[in-house]
Parts: sequence; C-alpha cells; structure tokens
Amino acid sequence: MLNWPPIKAWTSLYPIKGSIYFVAINYGGEEENRWVNLVCVVDGSLFFRVLFEDLNNIEFWLPGWQETVRENYLKEKYPAHISKSIDFNNVCLHPSDDSGLLISSDRIDCRPWFISPKD
Repeated sequence: MLNWPPIKAWTSLYPIKGSIYFVAINYGGEEENRWVNLVCVVDGSLFFRVLFEDLNNIEFWLPGWQETVRENYLKEKYPAHISKSIDFNNVCLHPSDDSGLLISSDRIDCRPWFISPKD
C-alpha cells in the first residue's frame, strides 16, 4: 500500500476514454473510503474520482508516468468491477492545498509527483 496522501503522477494500465496518464489533483476521505480525483495529462476535460484502494492495485494503476506501459503492457478494456469504481460525476477540480499546482502557492511541503527512491 502506498503512502497517503497520494503522489500526483499516475499511469492506468487500461485506457480510460483513450488516455493512460493522469494527475492526482486532490483527494479526501478516511480509511477504506479514501478517494483521489484524477485529471488527464493531455485532456483536461477528462477527470474522475477513483478509490485510493483501487489506485493502489498494480494490476490497474502504476505510480508515476510509465512509458513502458504504452509499449508493452497496455490492456484493452477496463474490467467491469473496476470501471464501476470510477466516478465521472462526483469530482472536484480545485487543487488540494499541498498540490503545488496553485500559481500563488508558497508552500514548501507539496506532495511529490513521483515516488522517491526511499519509499
């Protein structure tokens, strides 16, 4: 299980509306009800909420932007039980305070984009 809060960069092993690279814009919830709102890197109109538990499943998601996924491991269709956990309606697009995505942000404790070697 990855640390909470989530890193910002994610790769889906299954295309979601044709895309696989996403940014965790914000997050919330507690315990098994933790969720993450993701926005597509190349199409900002594609966004959704996914359970953090599902995001931690390496059969469906990988932390960071993994180029080898596109070349070697990309699956064709998202399994139905995981597709049901992706919510395209209940999404907030306001960046979290620790996202580092706010232009006027002077926070130095921003969430990382990728997993550090010590994690």
